[in-house]
Amino acid sequence: MLLCPQCHKLIDDHPQDYTRHTLSEYKRRHEKWIKQATGLSPEKKTALLVLLLHWKADGFHLVRSHAGSGRPTISDFAGRVGY
Repeated sequence: MLLCPQCHKLIDDHPQDYTRHTLSEYKRRHEKWIKQATGLSPEKKTALLVLLLHWKADGFHLVRSHAGSGRPTISDFAGRVGY
């Protein structure tokens, strides 16, 4: 499991609360949720939204945007923003 330094310390400092079994169950639940949330199937649609922003002191300014559908690839992303 990849953890931030604070969570890593919390787990290391409290091994009685974060057993191997407990951490494995956290990992299993998280992986199940990710699979359900991101899995492609006929009833789920994927959309691609690309924004090219310029950051400035007063916030960001939209330079270009594009929305599409289907399964995006890195080349789709790069080509749409002009890289």
